[in-house]
Amino acid sequence: MTLEQGDIVNQRYEILEMLGKGGMGAVYRARDVSLERAVALKVRTPDPNGTTLGMTQARAQFRREAQVLAHANHPNLPHIYDYFSLEDSEYIIMDLIEGENLHRLIQARGAQPEVLVLNWARQILDALVYLHANKFIHRDIKPHNLILASDDRIVLVDFGLVKLFDPNQPSTLTLLRGVGTPEYAPLEQYSREVGHTDPRSDIYALGATLYALLTGKTPPDVHVRLLHPDTMRGARELNPQISFGVESIIEKAMGLYPQQRYQTAQDMLLAFGFSPSRLTDAPRVEYLTPTRAATSPPAHAPSLADAPSAAAAVTDEAEPEPAPEAEVAPPPAERADDLAVSPVKQSTTGMLAARGIPRPSAVPAAETALDKTQILPPRPKLSVSIAQGVLRLQIAIGQHIEFVRVSAGAFQMGSNPQTDRDTQPDELPQIQVELSEYWISKYPITVGQYTIFTNATNRVTPFDFPQKSGHPVVNVSWYDALVFCRWASDLTGKQVHLPSEAEWEKAARGADGRLYPWGNAFDAQRLNCAEAKLSGTTPVDGFAAGVSPCGAWDMAGNVWEWVNDWYKADYYAEQVAQNPQGPETGYYKALRGGAWFSDRAHVRAADRTHFNPENQYDYVGFRIALTFDKAT
Repeated sequence: MTLEQGDIVNQRYEILEMLGKGGMGAVYRARDVSLERAVALKVRTPDPNGTTLGMTQARAQFRREAQVLAHANHPNLPHIYDYFSLEDSEYIIMDLIEGENLHRLIQARGAQPEVLVLNWARQILDALVYLHANKFIHRDIKPHNLILASDDRIVLVDFGLVKLFDPNQPSTLTLLRGVGTPEYAPLEQYSREVGHTDPRSDIYALGATLYALLTGKTPPDVHVRLLHPDTMRGARELNPQISFGVESIIEKAMGLYPQQRYQTAQDMLLAFGFSPSRLTDAPRVEYLTPTRAATSPPAHAPSLADAPSAAAAVTDEAEPEPAPEAEVAPPPAERADDLAVSPVKQSTTGMLAARGIPRPSAVPAAETALDKTQILPPRPKLSVSIAQGVLRLQIAIGQHIEFVRVSAGAFQMGSNPQTDRDTQPDELPQIQVELSEYWISKYPITVGQYTIFTNATNRVTPFDFPQKSGHPVVNVSWYDALVFCRWASDLTGKQVHLPSEAEWEKAARGADGRLYPWGNAFDAQRLNCAEAKLSGTTPVDGFAAGVSPCGAWDMAGNVWEWVNDWYKADYYAEQVAQNPQGPETGYYKALRGGAWFSDRAHVRAADRTHFNPENQYDYVGFRIALTFDKAT
C-alpha cells in the first residue's frame, strides 16, 4: 500500500512526501508530530506474489536491519528511533539526512580530487572498523549508499543486506543472500564456491567505490574481470592526478579473491596512513526486540540529545538492482550554497576534519579530473643517469636499477627446426622482427629492490628471506610486476614497463640468432638450471659467463620472467614484423627464460611458456624495460 501525503502512521508520523521506492518498500519524508521534527520513515510491504518462506525471510531481514542500527553509536552510521509493525508491514523511523549521495555527485561533477576522497575514505573505514568489530558486514557499499551530509560528514546507509558474521559459522547467519550492485559486489557475493561473505567483502566494495569516486567511472564487475582482465583499467590511467600509493591501495582492496585483499578494515585504514579512532573497540551491538504497534505513542521517546546529528534511510533491502536514487532528501532551498567550498568542521572522532579539507565545488567534470590538489607537495622525480653505457634508475637514496641498451634493428625471433632440435610449435615460424631502441634491466628485479617498493607502497611482501636480497624476487604475480613498473614510472617520470616477448628475446640472444645468451652450445656452468643441480635461486650476478650480447645477466635459468604480452601459441604466424606487442587479449601471460629446475631445452632464448597472471609462483620473477629519451 502506498502512503499518501497527510497520512498518519502509528498515530505519530505524518507523511509529507515519498523520497524513494523499491521492489520491497519505500522511504518517505515524515514529521514526528510528538517531537515536532523531520524524520525518514522506511516501510517494508509484503510482496503479493511472494512465497510464505520468502516473505518470512524478507521480514526477518528488515528486522535485522533495525536491530543492527538500534544501538549503533557512530557518527558515520544511521541511527533509528522507532521500529514497529502494522498489519503486514514493518516500519523503521530514523533521522532524515539533508545532503547528496555520492553517486549523484560524481554523475554531476565527475572524478573528485584525491584529497577530498581520502577524507571520505577515512570516515567510511572508521565506520567499517566499528561495524566489523560488532560482527556485522554491510554487503552493499557503493556511492549510492554514501551520503554527504550538510555538516560534511559521510553517512553509510541502506543496511538492507546486512549480515551478522560469525567466522566459525559463516554460512548460517545470512537471512537473504543479496547480490548487491554488480560493479561493486565481490565474487563471493555471487557464488559460494569462492567462499562466504565476510568483512573482506566490504573491503572489495569500498575499493570499487573509491575507484569510481576518483575516476568518475564504475569499475567492471567481477565476472567481466575474470573473463577479460584487461578491461580493468588502472585508476591512474583514467585520472593521472591520482597518486601511485592510492592506486596501489585500491588495486589491493579490489583483489578478485578474498585472500588477495586487505584482511581487515583496520589494515586498509593503516595502509592509507590513518589512525583508528576511539570507536574501534566499540561495545557489541545489542538486539532490538520489536513489538507490535501500540494504540498510542510510546511512553518514552528518544530525546533530541540522544540522537546523532545525521543518519539516513534507503529502501530496497534485498533487491539485486541498484537502490532508488531518491532515498535521501535534497538540501532545503535556503541552503543554496550547500555545495560551495567551505572548511570541514572539527569532530571528536579523530577524522581528517582538522585538515580543513574542502567540500566539492560545482565545477565541470573535466576540470575536476585535472585538479592539481595532492595530499603532499609534489615530490621531485628521482634521477636517471647514463654512465659507461649503463643507465641507472634511482628508486631510493643510494639504490638504483641498472639497465643495458639494446640497439634498434632486426633479429630472428622464434626457432628454426633445422638448426635447433628442441624447437617447439609455439616458436614457429621463425620471423625477422624490427625493434626500436630500448633499455632492459641488467638483472632480474631483486628481493632488495622489491622490498623498497613494498615499503613505499604498503604492499605485502611476497617473501620472508631478507638475507637473500641479491636473489631474484619470486612469488609475484604478473599484476604485481605491473604495479612495480607503475611505481618506478611515478618515481622517475619515465615510462617503465615489462618487456614484450620480442624485446626480451632480442636482449637474450642478440641479432645473430644464437640459441643461448652466450652462444649455440649448452654449458651448465654458465647458468642456474637443472643440470647445474643448485636446488634453488642464486644471486642475479652469479654467472658472469652467461651474460647476453647486450650485457644482460641471468636471462637463462634461475627464475622464469613475466613479460608484457598475452600468450598465444600461434602468434608468430601473424607475421608482425615491427615492434610486436603480442595479442590484444588473452587468458594467460607469457614468460621467458626458464628456472633453476628447467632442462636445457627450456632455458633457450626462444622458449616460451604461459601462466595465469593472477597467480604467484616461487620460481617466477621479472625484469623491466624502458625507452629513454635524453630530452625528457
